[in-house]
Parts: sequence; C-alpha cells; structure tokens
Amino acid sequence: MSNNLPMQDGIVLNASPLIVLFKSELEFILPGLFKKIVVPEAVWKEISAYDDKAFKGLLKAMWVR
Repeated sequence: MSNNLPMQDGIVLNASPLIVLFKSELEFILPGLFKKIVVPEAVWKEISAYDDKAFKGLLKAMWVR
C-alpha cells in the first residue's frame, strides 16, 4: 500500500481550515494535495481582519488564487 495520495484537481477553502493550518504550520500540505487552491474574497476578508500568523502566511502563500 502506497503512502502517496493522488493529487486532486482543486479545492475552495473557507476560513477555519486555513486558520488552523497556518497556525499549526501545516499549510504546506495544501499544494501537495490540490492543483488549484481557491480562497474566496469573503474568506480573505475574514482572515485579513486580524494581523496574525494566518493572515501573514496567506499573504506569502504562492499557491493561493
């Protein structure tokens, strides 16, 4: 049995999983699992309301659309 998961086409994320992944420093798993990662404008606004680790990480994430 292989430990490699097949890459999925894409995902649309809401704020909670993004916040948890960034604060736990596990956000790096997303581009390994999904070809396209979409963060809707409303989610971006919710995360950007706080100048914390999640917002700073989201600003730097090259994989966010």
